[in-house]
Amino acid sequence: MKNELQIVREIYGTKGIKGFYAGALPNYIRCLLKNSYKYPVMVGVPKALGKKINDDKVRKFFTGLVIALIEASITCPLERTKVYFMTQRDSTSYSKFFKAINQDRFNELFRGFTPLFMRQFLSWTLLLQTDFIVK
Repeated sequence: MKNELQIVREIYGTKGIKGFYAGALPNYIRCLLKNSYKYPVMVGVPKALGKKINDDKVRKFFTGLVIALIEASITCPLERTKVYFMTQRDSTSYSKFFKAINQDRFNELFRGFTPLFMRQFLSWTLLLQTDFIVK
């Protein structure tokens, strides 16, 4: 498509006003979950690893790894659901979505896990290592 206006017309033409909000519910749930587990994970994981790893640099590295693994495991199915709804040409429902992935639910829900995990791992590790250097 040539421009944004053409995209807006296409979405409105195929899905109506509801099409602009496709994937909003999984995204809302993802944000809600992310905000509810972020603080306990950021406090709990370093404490747990602090008992086993004495070196601050190494502990921050593994903290980033564990937090990224937890975060990617929780958010990947929600991201996948959101993307599915946003990329469907026609209006769809959750029952249609689950019927479409019925044969291989686990692999379908965790499609894209590796890039999401790598992004989260890089992000958390850089944040924690920068925090270590600055402090």
